[in-house]
Amino acid sequence: MVPAYAADPIATGAIRWDAWYSRTDNSVYAQNSLSSAKYLRRAPSHCDITPNVQVICEGSQAVLDAEIRAAVRGGLDYWAFCWYAEGSSFRMAWNLYQASTHRDLIKWCGIVSLDLLGSLPFKSGKWKPRIEE
Repeated sequence: MVPAYAADPIATGAIRWDAWYSRTDNSVYAQNSLSSAKYLRRAPSHCDITPNVQVICEGSQAVLDAEIRAAVRGGLDYWAFCWYAEGSSFRMAWNLYQASTHRDLIKWCGIVSLDLLGSLPFKSGKWKPRIEE
């Protein structure tokens, strides 16, 4: 008898935290935190390191498309995107994923923090437009 868990494939995913696509708002702080010699090897491959040891990351559609292909080659089934408000530099990767002609290669899910939905007991009504988004 085959155990029940062996009959169903396990979905393998990775949580994305995308501070590596823009040099604006809070992404600057995240990129600056890598600007120490002991952390430079942790910078994403598309980032540049200036002569004065500053990590500069500007993502693009080509970078995101390459990440999709690499994730699939690595065996990932989905990405879990941390959810940020429209206009946040942290949301740029999500927007590029949505625009990608390769997005059907990897599924996605969202990680939505409760503060985006409004305070308990959700009387504020903020959750309705946020869930639709």
